Amino acid sequence: MKKIWVLLMCLVMLCTLSACKNIEKADDEIIEEETTRAHENDVKKDPLENFEWVYVDGGVEITKYTGSDKSVIVPETVENKKVVSVGNSFDGNIVIEKLIVPKYVKELELTGCDNLKYLEWDVEEIIPYHYFYNEQKITIPQSVEEIVLPNTISFDFSYIPEGSNLKRIELPNAKAIKGSATMPATLYEMIVSDAIKYVRSDNYSGEHRFICAEENDMYGIFEMAYDQVFGYEMITDENIARIYCHLVNKDRIVVNGNLYEN
Repeated sequence: MKKIWVLLMCLVMLCTLSACKNIEKADDEIIEEETTRAHENDVKKDPLENFEWVYVDGGVEITKYTGSDKSVIVPETVENKKVVSVGNSFDGNIVIEKLIVPKYVKELELTGCDNLKYLEWDVEEIIPYHYFYNEQKITIPQSVEEIVLPNTISFDFSYIPEGSNLKRIELPNAKAIKGSATMPATLYEMIVSDAIKYVRSDNYSGEHRFICAEENDMYGIFEMAYDQVFGYEMITDENIARIYCHLVNKDRIVVNGNLYEN
């Protein structure tokens, strides 16, 4: 009887050890699977995977975006050549919500990108908007809520469409900013350069629609033959609220973290 008891105890111990080993094996498999998944996530996605392109004068033109990502970064170069155009590759894309465009792209037409919320464009020069002809083709959807232009030296709000949902814009290096009579009612915050020191009255209404770093219009960026200049006024602590509110055609606006009310 005693022997039988001992044998039973041995069998129980063997079963227990076997179960423990199976649990350890299962745990090891789970850890290995999670590690493999983590490594797969660490692998960087090919930045050109969802783009088609052709060679053009000066570099490469993106001709088509074939992906379905909500956040898209346009590559700055393709095969060591600058991406100078995105053509109509994003026309009608209702999936993209965030788009980052490199500095060599000089024109940007985003017709039909009705769900785009965030636009970042590293372009340096944006030519002033002209009601009769435009040298630079720029189409920004009404849906865009935030625009970041980190290196743009001048900006004309006339490129923002009437009825825009724009809430915030960053122009940290712009030396000249021109307002518009149809400023977006949703705009509540701007980041502008500390170099902005002057305001120039609008050539027709006399309101403050243009701010700049230099009295000479920053190399004549916004000077045109038909302009009638009303003169410049230096921006001071006393007039800054009035100037910024006039610029955006609103009673209140946050500029560089400061709330100004007129």
